[in-house]
Amino acid sequence: MSEKPLEVREVSNQELQITLVSRNELIRELRQKVKFFAKQQGFDDEEVFDVQLALNEALANVIEHAYQGDQNGRIDIKFHTDQNGDLVIVIKDYGQKADPECLKSRSLDEFREGGLGLYLMEKLMDVVQFDFSQEDGTVLTLIKRKHCHK
Repeated sequence: MSEKPLEVREVSNQELQITLVSRNELIRELRQKVKFFAKQQGFDDEEVFDVQLALNEALANVIEHAYQGDQNGRIDIKFHTDQNGDLVIVIKDYGQKADPECLKSRSLDEFREGGLGLYLMEKLMDVVQFDFSQEDGTVLTLIKRKHCHK
């Protein structure tokens, strides 16, 4: 990774690639980038908010669990729209591999601190898919389907 903590590459008007280090303070700037990108792709304010919140939760989980607070971990994110106009976000970390057995959304009836990130991602996004096949780290794909607006 370069010296920049947040690096943005606009590949095309339908693809944005971002590399950042695992620092919570960078999430706010990233939320602004995804807001601008999603609005360009025709998503409305409510859908953009859903995407921002899901992305926030995903990155907070990567920083806390994959990098365990290490502020120098690399996170690669690719935003693009597919042939249907759906927003696809692919998040790749190189930290401690997630345990698939521990990745279970919990019920809101289970009152305890934390642990709602996956639940929120699943409620806000149309697809939440983990790929554990990488040698190191985890790949998380989030998809927000484009709905017709009147």
